[in-house]
Amino acid sequence: MSGKGGRGGRECCHAADQSGLSRRYGGIRFEQGDLDARATGRACGESAWELARRHFDGTAQKDVP
Repeated sequence: MSGKGGRGGRECCHAADQSGLSRRYGGIRFEQGDLDARATGRACGESAWELARRHFDGTAQKDVP
């Protein structure tokens, strides 16, 4: 999440960074695993926000079986 649009983006990324670091320091995660997990989480968050935005503004495509 890019931090655009008010509360949530930057705070969320900062919390994820702190969480990842604490897991590294605690020996639960290794550095590359932490960085990969944060990148994956960021990409998922951005995709989810984009889909939600399309639903909010009415441009989301409806799946037809």
